[in-house]
Amino acid sequence: MRFTATRGSMSVGQSQGGLPPDHVVENEAFILKETQRLIETHHDARFGAMTHVAVAPCSPFSVSQDLMRTSAELARAHGVRLHTHLAENDHDIAYTQEKFNCTPAQYAQDLGWVGEDVWHAHCVKLDEAGTYLFAKTRTGIAHCPCSNMRLASGILPLRKMLNAGVPVGLGVDGSASNDAGHLLNEARQAMLLARVGRAMDAPRQEQGRAVFGCDLGPAEMTPRDALKLATRGGAQVLGRAHEIGQITPGFCADLAMFRTDTLSMAGAAVHDPVGALLLCASDNADCTIVNGRVVVREGQIATVDMGPLVERHAQAPHPNAPAIGSPLVRSPSGDQQIGHPPAQMRATLAATDPRPAFARFDSPPTWPRPGVLFAFQVAKTARWWRAIGRVAHPRLAPPPGPPNRAFATSCFPIAGLAQKLLLAPRARLASGLR
Repeated sequence: MRFTATRGSMSVGQSQGGLPPDHVVENEAFILKETQRLIETHHDARFGAMTHVAVAPCSPFSVSQDLMRTSAELARAHGVRLHTHLAENDHDIAYTQEKFNCTPAQYAQDLGWVGEDVWHAHCVKLDEAGTYLFAKTRTGIAHCPCSNMRLASGILPLRKMLNAGVPVGLGVDGSASNDAGHLLNEARQAMLLARVGRAMDAPRQEQGRAVFGCDLGPAEMTPRDALKLATRGGAQVLGRAHEIGQITPGFCADLAMFRTDTLSMAGAAVHDPVGALLLCASDNADCTIVNGRVVVREGQIATVDMGPLVERHAQAPHPNAPAIGSPLVRSPSGDQQIGHPPAQMRATLAATDPRPAFARFDSPPTWPRPGVLFAFQVAKTARWWRAIGRVAHPRLAPPPGPPNRAFATSCFPIAGLAQKLLLAPRARLASGLR
């Protein structure tokens, strides 16, 4: 793949008022020396290079101001780019105000972290002055909508930033807050989240009539706008707009191709393929070419034997996840899995669970075999929702007949569809999708 690798760093631990635990921080002299070594060893500045290296101190609350300054000097001395996380949520605003008596944008400017060679992740809480500064200096932003939603960080005012002239591309943040890393889905979510953000605007009067935010939301970000973010926007933020990000003679041969004759695009792609790509289910690419080399063929990675790789990864131990075959309990957020709880904890969970007894785990389930987990759990959720619906809302109970297909589809479409895929004949599935 064409890879921009960033050498991250953290030097201010919790004992010094930083966020990371002390045992994961590094000595700043070592950080700079190691970063320089990686640049000199791996960075390729030629046209069409497959590997770039960028300098990436983690964030204002995990590195010192001195390290930020010297990192910027090091990067510019070697002609590489700079990256960090900035203004991700309200904690970032409060931290920079308390520690440095400034806003995140002022912090970045004071340390030399603005310019065409810099891109910041998130910037959800960038203020008006910060937006103007980024536009004036052509400082880039990696917009990470799925992470921002998962962590409840906020909604980036995407259209306002684009209109101001801020370079914006898409990112997925990292596996700690984004388990998919699916760029097409990220583009879809960027589009939808921008529309929701606009819908939250207060009503106003225009030409004697009330205009609501929801009236303006759909035009805030179109499928073509989102596709541009994922292609040309990313190339611009990475400083490579002259060689990648578009299908143009003389540019690198990087192509991602998607089938339009799939079930997920049925009835849509014939009218608007771009709209279908961004509005229908986010499929994986059917064929991907990087630098003229086919790396995905017929939806399968062609350069790696994925079966043994996935199996080996699934068997890797994890401190918070039970082994296959062991009991599973999900945390209330759904983001963590833990093992079988003690009997006292199970009793407490049962006593505080608002669901009826037949609609909850009275004893933890076990992991089904790999590859069946998602469909099994989702279909089970569909049955729960039907049971809850009958108890709490009798008028929503499904009509008599085969097992409650209508309710599962209307109340919980994903779960209903999963159950159809598992249990329903082909004809019934086709009718249920309409």
